[in-house]
Amino acid sequence: MEIGIYGGAMYATVAVDQIERKEIQLGDGILVPSEFVKQLGEKKRSSFEMQDGFYLRFEGIAHDEYGNEVLLFGVNRFSNCNWYYAFHYIDNETLLVASGGGVWDVRVKRLVKFSELPADAVEEMAEQLSFF
Repeated sequence: MEIGIYGGAMYATVAVDQIERKEIQLGDGILVPSEFVKQLGEKKRSSFEMQDGFYLRFEGIAHDEYGNEVLLFGVNRFSNCNWYYAFHYIDNETLLVASGGGVWDVRVKRLVKFSELPADAVEEMAEQLSFF
């Protein structure tokens, strides 16, 4: 797994066979692979929120070179050549994200998730995780 930062978010490229598709405790809920979230965290300074029409789709967990758990998310129904939004999992209420501005914690107390992609989601799009 390789981790990088770009434009206020942290990304990882991971081979599909290195992703553990298992559920994880996050805030007051359990997040299952293929479920969607619009936002992680509640407070503006300690949350991560997608733009309108875009949702994070939980793909699973991978481990970095030190054995730390990293949560991986795609966007809506699409995947992009094994690139994912990445969040270091500290505990069920704390995720860490690196960006060009430094490192910050995302505090998740309440998990709002969707088992299906909400109706306002963008269906046709160029990949949001495109680096070209």
